[in-house]
Amino acid sequence: MAETSISTSRPYEGGLALIDVLNRLEKLGWITGVQQWQVARERRNQPTHDYPDAPEIRRAILLSALALAQSIQADGERIKARLG
Repeated sequence: MAETSISTSRPYEGGLALIDVLNRLEKLGWITGVQQWQVARERRNQPTHDYPDAPEIRRAILLSALALAQSIQADGERIKARLG
């Protein structure tokens, strides 16, 4: 599936928005939750764009992002196992 946009509301190949793909994967049991994926996408640029001069806040955001990344990695391993 080729990505045509990084927005969760814009279409991917086949006419599905990323949010729709994530919802489907969750229903199928391939990922544990759509919300964590949405939060990760929202937070990916937050430390440098929103808080360039606040290292304590950036650190807290990065630690939170690490926890999200570990959860998403677990979803990736689950998908990999199902695909064989």
